[in-house]
Amino acid sequence: MARKLGLPAGNGTMLKDAMKKPVPYLGAARPLGRPLGSARAEPAADTWPLSQKARNYARHSIDSGLVKNGRDLWAIKPNDNISRMRGMINTVVNKYSGMDPKFVEAVMRAENPWGDPARASESGARGLMQFMPATARSLGINPLNPEQSVAGGTRYLKQLLETFGGDEVKAVAAYNAGPGAVQRAGGVPQNGETPKYVGKVLNYYLGLRNISTSGHQVN
Repeated sequence: MARKLGLPAGNGTMLKDAMKKPVPYLGAARPLGRPLGSARAEPAADTWPLSQKARNYARHSIDSGLVKNGRDLWAIKPNDNISRMRGMINTVVNKYSGMDPKFVEAVMRAENPWGDPARASESGARGLMQFMPATARSLGINPLNPEQSVAGGTRYLKQLLETFGGDEVKAVAAYNAGPGAVQRAGGVPQNGETPKYVGKVLNYYLGLRNISTSGHQVN
């Protein structure tokens, strides 16, 4: 599932800076929109923080059959493992200016839909946010510690959003394939995995936008 998260040279300084700078393109999520009946359900346009490019990518991934409900997108249930950790996720992510906890949760659901803090992939990625050992060391986190995994994932996502000028599609692609691969491709690498991964994350985020802070679907 998750590939090695390659960090560019000098990432220590970049990560420290990322913790301080605001990221205005990902505002706090509001409980608006229709019930989570489809991964494509979208809140009113005037409250939606995602770029049109990201919304179009999410919609196209469903329309084209690249991402399918039930196969690639699991139902978001109030009692699933990740939903039960939502309080912790919100607390950790809200320490990072401008980052939306639901965006981080969307990445987690794509990386580790079981919400298993001890999960290890075949490639060796571990934890809720599926860090390779080298990346976890560079971030100074224990990937098997839920809070540290979420903090590391938030910091890295924030860095990637800044690196790619707020382009959510490229940032999510880089979380999966590495920033170098995205830079070389000039966008989402067409490697058979990353295009679907980006669609999954963005559609999970669209779905989570329709869930209130209490974990219930919004009518």
